[in-house]
Amino acid sequence: MKALARMALLPIFLALLVTGAVISLVPQFREVFEAFGTELPLLTRALLAGYWGVLVLPLFAIAGCSITENGSRARAKVVIVSLLISWVVLTIAVLAVYWPVFAFEASGA
Repeated sequence: MKALARMALLPIFLALLVTGAVISLVPQFREVFEAFGTELPLLTRALLAGYWGVLVLPLFAIAGCSITENGSRARAKVVIVSLLISWVVLTIAVLAVYWPVFAFEASGA
């Protein structure tokens, strides 16, 4: 039973980690992108415009884990879905941040 309770903390921790990484790193990359002086891909512009929206990620993980019964299949599903969503958001954020860097490097500038 304790293992299941700890398992519920994993998506919350991951969601907080992803949120902290995105919120702390995106402003730093914004300065780098502005120094490029080139047009950014749509995905990068969307991330720069709405990266604060990632704050809802931990709230969903906490809400999902708190409304389901400990040890239930519903809790396990919430944990799995929360982990998948966190992984997808992190992947998209990393792609959005590094895509212009690779494009800039490939252009030889």
